[in-house]
Amino acid sequence: MRLGKVRLGSVFVIFLGMIAEAASGLGRSVDWSVATEAALQQASLGVTPHIIFVYITDRLSPAADRIRALIRRRTGANIVTGTIGVGVCGVGDEAMDEAAVSILALRLKDASLAREVIWDKDDGREFLAENTSFRGLVAQMHTHSSMVPRLLSREDDTKHWLCGGLTSSRGPQAQFSTHKILEHGATGVIFSRETPIQVGLAQGCVPLGPMRRVTAVVGTVVLTIDNRAALDVLEQDIASLNITEPREIGRQVCIGVTLPHRDKHDYLVRNLTGLGGADRAISVGHQFRLGDTFQFVTRDADSARVEMRQMLESLASRMPKPAAGIYVSCVARGGGLFGEPDVEPSLIQDVFGDIPIAGFFSGGEIYNRELYAHSGVLTLLG
Repeated sequence: MRLGKVRLGSVFVIFLGMIAEAASGLGRSVDWSVATEAALQQASLGVTPHIIFVYITDRLSPAADRIRALIRRRTGANIVTGTIGVGVCGVGDEAMDEAAVSILALRLKDASLAREVIWDKDDGREFLAENTSFRGLVAQMHTHSSMVPRLLSREDDTKHWLCGGLTSSRGPQAQFSTHKILEHGATGVIFSRETPIQVGLAQGCVPLGPMRRVTAVVGTVVLTIDNRAALDVLEQDIASLNITEPREIGRQVCIGVTLPHRDKHDYLVRNLTGLGGADRAISVGHQFRLGDTFQFVTRDADSARVEMRQMLESLASRMPKPAAGIYVSCVARGGGLFGEPDVEPSLIQDVFGDIPIAGFFSGGEIYNRELYAHSGVLTLLG
């Protein structure tokens, strides 16, 4: 049987798959109600949505619960979920460091294909506790940073693929759930194993030297690398950057920590947090163990564009006609990395057209139950 799709404005009707209709909208205004109404108007389905993903910029964080209540009142959606980011994105568009609301509305073919996830640190509710009989596959999560260690280490939930990101806000924190706002929790949606979903990761860092091994470490302070003083190895590997100011090392250089047991080379980007001293050590935002391997890397706009395009084309080969998408990008990407706005949403639009998209700029990206940084994670729903 052939999969068909009819485009009706910003709404897509899918004949096969999980989603019956999807639409997205991005509203801008310093008035939270104006921004929310604008996004809702663009994301209107004409019928009651089952799920609404909502992402607001931290300029509107004091109004988070009022935004949640307005969305529920206007739409009657079964599930409302989302969080706050320094920026948000939509179809070919991003709003960074301004007041904006991004919404993705979904009408499923069967409401039983998805369940809401709520893990409230304050009242002790457990992650997926209400979904133990639900045959879930992928959970799209939004979480406070304090929840990450427990969220990603739950042994009884290893059957679920977790993706999403961390709230990023310079003011109040918020994770949206249908009936309330959490400040120190994790919320999201888990989709059934019967639903078509594809998830991709893009990083875009350039290696600065060979693979290295940690040979002496105390906590987060690396003393020796390959049995040499850590700072000596760092200076050797970054010589090509011609950095003259020590403070620039922390701005331009990161650590790419090797992830073991992968079918291809994969790594977590972590920041340098200090260097120097009598022992010529370096301090890293990562808990190394003896024998761990890594490379020094630098973030590069051209490489990030190339890797983003490769990730999108790989996703397109697996799901050429998605119904909608959710994009989570690091706050250190966007215009700060690429030198201009809208690069990532525009690349998604180039590959997948005007499919409904919502997303936010996060304080850390979750992909395959790992916490990444300086990356972008795209979830495609079919």
